[in-house]
Amino acid sequence: MKNYIILLSVLLLTGCAAPGAPKVRVDSNDGRGPIVPNCKNILPATQLTAYNTVSYHSTWSSAWMEGAQSGLRQGLRSDEDEKMWVHFEKKFAYDIMMSIFGLDGRHYPSPPYCTTFNTSTETVDTALKSILPILGNKIRTSDKRTGLYGTEFIDREHPAARWRDRYIITVQRSASKLTVVTVFRELYISRGGTAFEMAISDGHNEAWILAQIAEETGVPVGR
Repeated sequence: MKNYIILLSVLLLTGCAAPGAPKVRVDSNDGRGPIVPNCKNILPATQLTAYNTVSYHSTWSSAWMEGAQSGLRQGLRSDEDEKMWVHFEKKFAYDIMMSIFGLDGRHYPSPPYCTTFNTSTETVDTALKSILPILGNKIRTSDKRTGLYGTEFIDREHPAARWRDRYIITVQRSASKLTVVTVFRELYISRGGTAFEMAISDGHNEAWILAQIAEETGVPVGR
């Protein structure tokens, strides 16, 4: 109980989800077309500040999940991380999203953020090749053929916590001839010198990436 009280105190002082976290669509009858399944559909009207790396951008509920985790006290294991990337590079990107990104409730606690663009996957590929270097993470893969884009982990910190994150993005053509883009930010946080624990991203930077694609391509989000 004492540890939870300390954790809550840290959250109240530092904030867990920074202002500007995106709103998501919940109604397919909102006039913006069908909702992409198995991901958080960004609401086009979401107002975002700039890409942000001075906060870890996790949700409020994430902190309690971190405190309840077991079996992850050794932090991230590089061998397991490498095995996962090999798996990514051998399988079709969308299948990976379905099997690994929390959608079965075993690997990750929250699905990726997503939207659609009424443009070609080639156009989105060109935009992402301009956007990925801005993130600051080393680029791991950028493959137009599979529609899989991803970065390495990078470590960041402020006085209250350390965190590491990476981005995994898929670009696929839907049956309705729209380009579906999903952005998953894999996040781990270490609070007060403890081991890194899996956390839930609040979607701020994921939404920023989707908004940047819209700006680069000139195609509105959700169209």
